[in-house]
Amino acid sequence: MDMKNMFVFAAIAAAVCLSPTVLRADNDTLPVPAFPLDAAGRIEISGAGSTALTRQELMARTKAWVYDHFEEASIEENPSSGTVKATGSFLIAEEEREDLSVAMEIMDYTVTVVCDDFRYAYGIDDVGAFVATAVPVTVAAAPEENRYEIVDSMYISMPGDYVVLMDDAYAERARLRGELEQMLATDISNLGRNKLRRYEQELQKTADWFGATDDYYRLVRANYMACYDHLTGLASSLEAALAGE
Repeated sequence: MDMKNMFVFAAIAAAVCLSPTVLRADNDTLPVPAFPLDAAGRIEISGAGSTALTRQELMARTKAWVYDHFEEASIEENPSSGTVKATGSFLIAEEEREDLSVAMEIMDYTVTVVCDDFRYAYGIDDVGAFVATAVPVTVAAAPEENRYEIVDSMYISMPGDYVVLMDDAYAERARLRGELEQMLATDISNLGRNKLRRYEQELQKTADWFGATDDYYRLVRANYMACYDHLTGLASSLEAALAGE
């Protein structure tokens, strides 16, 4: 194989290695289900139903459900109105860093249930999220025994910020995909040595950025879906608990 053909082979090999990533990325659009929203664009999941339980039984059943599904239950109840309100949180994702600090993404929400004899209504709202950095204030032999203190946090609107991040990443991914397809369609058989090397470098650079953008898009989508599954799962389990079966 002469020197020119060697460079041609290297560029073609890079393109072939890239192809699975390109095919993986945009064969589907990875749609996400939409949260139910109130007039202000905030998440509001609500429902109502009939039951064989009395108001008192429904309130007791609601509190038992909260203790089963919330790690740290904070409950407010009003027997005269039949209202039970609880605040909860959900750890979306976390990552431990080399300095032992932990980056966490956490969602907060409120569940309100209004109970009456043989019927109920509920709402899940006040949904928000934040990214926090926590540092250990104690260092135990077993890492799970460490106590942490939050030193920094940034609020995330739900679902607005997630949607913006997904839309921006998807648009950038589509742009890069177009560049890659154009580059892969380029006839490189007549390129000189220097031009071929520049082509190969640009192809690799674009492929790397495409891969990083694709990974980021999928990460944001996975976090969005984790929140969606958690909140809709809460609604389903609450309805089952209050059905009176």
